[in-house]
Amino acid sequence: MMIKNYAWISPNNTHLNMQIQTHVNTILNEKYEFFQFDCKETHFADIYEAMITPSLFFEGKILVLYHLDSIVDEETYVQQFIQILKRSSDDLILCLQLDRTPDHVEMKKAFDLHVDVQKTNAINTQDMASWIQSELLKDGYEMDFSTQQVFLDRLKNQEDTLYSYLNILKTYKLQEKHITKEDIIQMVPTPIEDNIFDIVTSYLERNVKKSLLLYEDLLIKQEDPISILSMISRKLLEIEDVKRCLNIGLDQRQIAEKLNISNGKTYYLMKEAKMFQSKEIEKTIQDLNQLDYKIKSGQIDKTLGVYLFLIGEQDERSYYRHH
Repeated sequence: MMIKNYAWISPNNTHLNMQIQTHVNTILNEKYEFFQFDCKETHFADIYEAMITPSLFFEGKILVLYHLDSIVDEETYVQQFIQILKRSSDDLILCLQLDRTPDHVEMKKAFDLHVDVQKTNAINTQDMASWIQSELLKDGYEMDFSTQQVFLDRLKNQEDTLYSYLNILKTYKLQEKHITKEDIIQMVPTPIEDNIFDIVTSYLERNVKKSLLLYEDLLIKQEDPISILSMISRKLLEIEDVKRCLNIGLDQRQIAEKLNISNGKTYYLMKEAKMFQSKEIEKTIQDLNQLDYKIKSGQIDKTLGVYLFLIGEQDERSYYRHH
């Protein structure tokens, strides 16, 4: 008897939500009762009860379980779930989302034997736009194309939060059912990571004015200069990692899997990596390390130090020349 267990393994929740929902739509019909649970928010005992309780008015049930990784901390839960995977009945279809392949030896063996792990395909902007449109239409909401682009651009480096923010917008416009650009600007904050990404890009492009405006905006938001410096350094290291992957011929999906980052973030990092030379990126990282040492050893003020780095100068006299 063929057991119906399906799994999607990736840390990108929005990406997998799209693929899981597409799969469920192909098998869901009036014969099946449908449930979905987030294992981070629902106690496993309740999930287990839903899995083992026969459906009274349907031939079977479909259960979608998100964040299945969170149950592996309890051995009892693991053993109970393994028995479910090995079940002999065919009235239960499981669709499972995990961030990573199970580390637990017995769980991993059960997955190998009893779970059909689905291929996770790279996602592009057009696919996300189509998914957003379908999610809105099924609940009677409207969002025009240009507004969708604003929404996607605002979350370009963190597509895993797209699903959550879409639900926030739907709740916010529950009565009107029409989502505008103004709603997105008000309800979807520009993530700090985007500001850092833009600072790195403008710095490498030698756009000093834009770099300083972005830096001053972060200071107004009371971000610590040392934290900003650290985030700039991490972003450059990510670009450097992607550059290495490109040099050995990896594609977007392979890079995302290797570096354990979302496909959307990988797309933008690849774009940056292709624009700049490795030596340029390495030199910038070295300059940042030197500045970090100077700040922490008290040789230079932290706010001024980041400012000098962004204008490409090495001493305090440069600060006064620009003011």
